[in-house]
This record gives sequence, C-alpha cells and structure tokens, in this order.
Amino acid sequence: MHEKKRIAVFGAGGIGGVVGGMLSKDEHDVTFIDTWHEHINEIQNNGLEVTNQDQVHNCKPNAIHLNQLQEVKEKFDIGIIAVKSYDTEWVTYALKNYVKEDGYFVDFQNGINDLKVGEIVGNEKTLGCVILISAMATEPGKAWRTDSRPDVAYKIGELTGGVTDRLKEFVDIMQAVGVSEYTEELINERWSKLMINCMVNPLAGLTGWGTAEVRSNPLTQDIAIQVAAEVVKVANSEGYPMGQDVLKKRRTEIDYLTGFVSQVGKKNNIPTPFCDKVTEVVNSLGVGFETSDKHLDDIERMLD
Repeated sequence: MHEKKRIAVFGAGGIGGVVGGMLSKDEHDVTFIDTWHEHINEIQNNGLEVTNQDQVHNCKPNAIHLNQLQEVKEKFDIGIIAVKSYDTEWVTYALKNYVKEDGYFVDFQNGINDLKVGEIVGNEKTLGCVILISAMATEPGKAWRTDSRPDVAYKIGELTGGVTDRLKEFVDIMQAVGVSEYTEELINERWSKLMINCMVNPLAGLTGWGTAEVRSNPLTQDIAIQVAAEVVKVANSEGYPMGQDVLKKRRTEIDYLTGFVSQVGKKNNIPTPFCDKVTEVVNSLGVGFETSDKHLDDIERMLD
C-alpha cells in the first residue's frame, strides 16, 4: 500500500483535472494551480466534478490561482505538469522550488516535453506519463474522460530509463485514476504516441472533422501515412525504433507535434516535407482560424 502524497497539479484542464481529481478522491493531498480564474473559483467553492468514463465523482482537491503559488508553505512530494506544450518551461520553473528536494516531477503532456522538464529540474527527478486516453474540461468545476477504452490508460517511465521503486509506487498510485503500467523506454513510447498525434490532430484541427472521419477519409488517410513515415524515419535517426484546440479558438500545439518532427529531422538530415507543410499551413492560419477541408489543398497537391 502506497503512502498518501502531497501533490501539485499545474494545469486543471482535461487531463490534469481527471488525474488530480481522482488522486484527491483517493485521499492524496492534491493542489491544483491554474490561470483559469472561473475554474479555480468553482473548485475552491464547490469542488471538482470528474466524470471518469461511466462514473461521476465529486472530488474535493485544493485549488489556487497562479498568483497564490507564493503563499504555499509546505513543499510537495510530487509536481505534475499538465499544461499545453508551449507553457512547459515557465510552468516547470514556477513549480521547481515548491517540490521537495527528494521529490520528483511527472510530465503529463503530449509531445516529448520530458526532456525540457529534465533540463530544468534534473533528469534524475523527472518521470513522464504517456497518455492513452482523451479528456476535456470546458466548464468551470468539471472535467471529463471522454474515451471508452477499457485497457491501459497511462504508461509511466523514468526519463533516465529503468524501473525504480518510486516509479513502481507512482504507477500504484495512478491505479486510482485509470489502468496504469510502467515502461522502461519512456522516449520510445513518446515517439510512438507522437506519431499517432501527428497523423490525426493537425488534420482534424485544419478540417474540423472528428478523428473517426480523419481516419476514414481517403485524402486524410493518404496524408497521415506520409506523415507517419516521416515520424518513423526521424525517430530512427534519433536512435528510437519504433484538434480540439482549434475548435476552442486557442493556440495549437503544432510546433510540438509535426513541428518537432521537422526540427529533429532537419538536425539529422532527414527530409520531412509533409510534416513541414502541415506545420506551415497551421501556423500560417494563426490563432482562431475557421476550419475547412480547403486547408488541405496544398498538402493534397504534394500527393500527386
């Protein structure tokens, strides 16, 4: 039986909300930190309602606004990073001095941001979680797990590799959230998940189609296959074998998906024309663009 932990969850959105809410339900001392004013106020006043697949849980975590972080007196055992990829660095720096010296950080994000977290707090203090579920938080005081998969939901590993006692303990802790297991090859798992995200997320964001349509439409299938091939080549070159934001009119994570693949590919002299073009198209449209399958026209011409 694991000890109850004092846990900071920076980012109370879909994933952070489900994870932190369920950990508080399991009687861990959880504190959410977020910039979403109405969400934090609702959690402070009425708790957090977490729909974890077919069950609704009324959770009572602590919650503070970002500007209240400096008021925290007792340091945390674990710091969970659950923000968008583009906020990774400043959030990790902000939380760094509020985690105990013998504590650690866990990266709950898309992309391969574990390396950035490790640069800031130390690789030896960094775990990563490959998220295999989907979740959202669109109303203050609520978070939903939106997938229906019955198998593994979270794969967790040490950034430095191997299996440690703390990794085993954290995997045990995470069973209260969903089926979890450890991996000895965190970054390999990250590349595999990144490939899936690159194949689906940008195309869904550009067109406004659901993931099922993106996966079944012949055009997006063809584009996704090209993108996947580039991700595999780039991952191999690094020694690793192997759209939701648009609808909310928010900044996308494209630079940390296909953009990341392009960046690493360029470093290793691996051509990534489809990843380059997808990244270019999304970035050229800016924040809050209207979705349309016409956004795929330039990419489609590359298939000829």
